[in-house]
Amino acid sequence: MNDFEENDYEQKDSEELIQRFQDMINGEATYYFDSEELEIIVNELLEDMDLPLAEEAVEYAVKQYPTDSYFRLMRVRLLILDASLEEAESELDEIEASFPLTHEFYLEKVLLLRILEKDEDVLELLEKAYVLAPDDPEVLLSLIYEAISRNEMDKAVKYMETAIEADDSFEEKLFTIANYIEENENLDYDDAIKFFSSLTNKFPLCTGAWFALGSAYKSAGQFEKAIEAYLYTLSTDDNALVAYYNIGNAYFEMGEYEKAREAYLKNLKDDSTDYLTLNAIAHCYQSENNETEALRYFQKSFNINENNPGAIIGITTIFINLKKTEELLIFINKAIELDADSYQLFSLTAPYLIEGQHIGQLKHLFYSALNQVIDNEEKEELIYSFGELCCENEHYNVGIEVFENIIEEDDEEDEEVMDAVYYVLAALYFLNNQPKEGEKYLELALIMNFVGYTDFIELHPDLESNPSVKKLVKLHNPF
Repeated sequence: MNDFEENDYEQKDSEELIQRFQDMINGEATYYFDSEELEIIVNELLEDMDLPLAEEAVEYAVKQYPTDSYFRLMRVRLLILDASLEEAESELDEIEASFPLTHEFYLEKVLLLRILEKDEDVLELLEKAYVLAPDDPEVLLSLIYEAISRNEMDKAVKYMETAIEADDSFEEKLFTIANYIEENENLDYDDAIKFFSSLTNKFPLCTGAWFALGSAYKSAGQFEKAIEAYLYTLSTDDNALVAYYNIGNAYFEMGEYEKAREAYLKNLKDDSTDYLTLNAIAHCYQSENNETEALRYFQKSFNINENNPGAIIGITTIFINLKKTEELLIFINKAIELDADSYQLFSLTAPYLIEGQHIGQLKHLFYSALNQVIDNEEKEELIYSFGELCCENEHYNVGIEVFENIIEEDDEEDEEVMDAVYYVLAALYFLNNQPKEGEKYLELALIMNFVGYTDFIELHPDLESNPSVKKLVKLHNPF
């Protein structure tokens, strides 16, 4: 039986176990499950994120095998996924007091502590897990990440060497670690370079080590050395075409856009539907002021993945630059239909839309963005941004209509969002020579959040000197 057939068999076997478990809890049959079978069921359900059924399986397993700590730990995992962190902490305390400690226990405790941002003891706990299971890939990977995040590269090297020697396939994890290094701005890249250099010295044919070394050089701004390391990556495995993408990124940072395109195109041979690489090629053309070719590649990318922000922003920017208003309006409508990032789209296009008097489109985009944004702080920024746009361009009635509609239609917004609406409405009414309405909304806003007054007066220079504004501010000043 080959690996594919074996995996297919195991998949069918686990599916059959889950079906039998469902039949049992539905009262349709009676089955016995040993602990190994229940472990398979729980693992598969967690992997599929079928949390309700996973919870039933875990609780059944805890009752059937009360002395098996694994199922209690899976109870902890479910509590963490449910954000019931206090209950998860209590459950871990009970396990610690009642069972022999395993490396799985320490891994679960580390996961919880990281979520609670109590990570001062994480390395010590992981080292305890390492003593219990020195060859466990999850323990080793966690130790490597933790050591790198603390810039303790000697420890990271030690654990990485152990991991690769225990399992050659572990080197694939180095690609993930390379991404982690690129995204972590707090790392000492010189130490990261030393770390991966020592790995390439010890394991000169390790593809992942060379790739990660290239990423460390790139993050440190040493682009020529990064390219050299990525070329070594390809020499150890000519199928590691993702190295071409990173070579392209390095050339792009060096301003060598033609060489960057050549590298990106080599990466594209691996997957012609790679929309991120298409975006990267488009950015090269943009940097060379070749908007026509940039648009062609952004549109290719968009056709592959219609909800990819890089292509949406690229296409929108080019339509604005080329003053292709009709195409821009059609594209904005399509992006809104696709539930694209309307907040970013609004920030990019609002000045152009209001300047061109495309008010209907502007309002539609603003409503879409406001409904899409969840974070209250971002909602406030959006409200003030739209209000400022209306004030600067003297579209007072447009803003008044929009914000009065928000008050009329939406009574579920938090106070911190509504006070922003009231402040903006007050400004628009004052500037529109409707002082009574302005006073009404300003008073409401001052009562709700006096500190927001500073954002209010920044909407227009005439507001701070307005007598009605001065009077109300003096009346409601709590300081």
